[in-house]
Amino acid sequence: MGKPNYLELEPLILARLEPLKADWPTLRIDAARDVAGVLAKDQRLPALCVLYGGDASVESTDGKDQLVGAVQRWGVVVSHRDLREPEAGRVSVGELAAAVIAQLQGWLPRGPEGGLGRLRRQPAPAPIYSKEGAVYLPLTFTCRVLSRGALGEP
Repeated sequence: MGKPNYLELEPLILARLEPLKADWPTLRIDAARDVAGVLAKDQRLPALCVLYGGDASVESTDGKDQLVGAVQRWGVVVSHRDLREPEAGRVSVGELAAAVIAQLQGWLPRGPEGGLGRLRRQPAPAPIYSKEGAVYLPLTFTCRVLSRGALGEP
C-alpha cells in the first residue's frame, strides 16, 4: 500500500468522468488549481476541469485513538462553446452538466470500507460567460474523508 494521499479523490473523479468521452469524443478532462486556472487553460472545448475546493474538519474520539475526518469540497467546471450560436452553447453545457451529475452524485468511490463517503451535490456559483461564447458552469460536490491518528499526537 502506498503513502496516504489526502487529495486521492482527484484522480478517482477524473477516472469516473472518462466514460463521458463516449458521448463527447472531443471532451477534454483534467484538473486545475482554481477557477482562474480553468479560464486560463487551453480553450479546446468541451472540457471538464476538476478542482479541490477545501475542507471542513470533523473529529470524534473513541477513547484509544482519534477518528479524524473532513468533508472535502470538489468542483467540476463544465465548459462548452458554440461559435455559430451562443444559445446552443448553453444547451450543450447543460447536457454535459447533467451527465457529470449522473456520474458523480451519490457515487461511493471505494466502497463502504474505503474511507471515502458518497459524493453529494452542493450549491455552486453562477456560470461564467466569456465574450468568445464559452460557458463555464461550476458544479460542487462534497465527500467525507476518514483517517485515523493517535490521540494526543499533533
